[in-house]
This record gives sequence, C-alpha cells and structure tokens, in this order.
Amino acid sequence: MKNSLLGLLTVALFGVAGYLAFRGFSGPKGIVEKVESPGVCLACKQEVLASYKVGEAPPLVCSACGERAVFQWFYCYDCHRRFVPEPEPAPDGGFGVPMYPKCYACGCQSVQQLIPNFQEHVPSGDANLPKWPPKKS
Repeated sequence: MKNSLLGLLTVALFGVAGYLAFRGFSGPKGIVEKVESPGVCLACKQEVLASYKVGEAPPLVCSACGERAVFQWFYCYDCHRRFVPEPEPAPDGGFGVPMYPKCYACGCQSVQQLIPNFQEHVPSGDANLPKWPPKKS
C-alpha cells in the first residue's frame, strides 16, 4: 500500500513539473508579436518606422498617406547604398519583395535588410526608389 501511494505521488509530481515546465512554451508570454523597422513609402516617398506583426509581408500600410506601399530598407554590400528592391507580383495579386532581392542601384545580390545602428550597415547614400505602383508582368 505504501509503495502504491508513493508511486501515485511520484506520477502526480512529474505531471505538475511537466505542466510548469512546458506551459511557458505554449502561451504568448515573452513572444514578440510586433516589430519595428525603418522603411519608406513608395507612394508618398515618406520615410517611416514601419510597425508590423511578425510574419506580415510588405508592403505595409503607410502612417502618413494610408496606402499599402511601405517597404523596409535594404543595404547593398557592393555599392554601400540604402535601397528598396523592385517589388514583384505576389500570389495574392498585390506586390512584395523578391525572394532574391537585387540592389536597385547596382544590381548586385550581396544585400541584406538594413539593420539600424549596425556597424557594417553605414550607407553612403540612397538609391532611387522603384516606381509605384509597379507594372504587373
């Protein structure tokens, strides 16, 4: 009888420990839901700090003009300019960032989304912005 009670207590304690250990992984605690990134509206040419949900794809809504035309800045490692890649048609009928973006100024693919205050991302200037709305191909 004593062994059965001890076994039941052990199972119950493991159950409580498992619940306490894994409940943090299933809930929204500590998970970032919104991100801010520097961007530019291709419609009104206004620089904005784009706030968007994790997983939301550009273009984002512009806080200045209200149009869905905000894209994040990218950085080119070859010409050292800040740029927005040429938007391409997306499956939903809108436009988005190409899977393999190219620098809008020099055409190279040695690019990355611009990270503010990152030592290696010190732009020497900005490339011209792509036309908005882009032509559908």
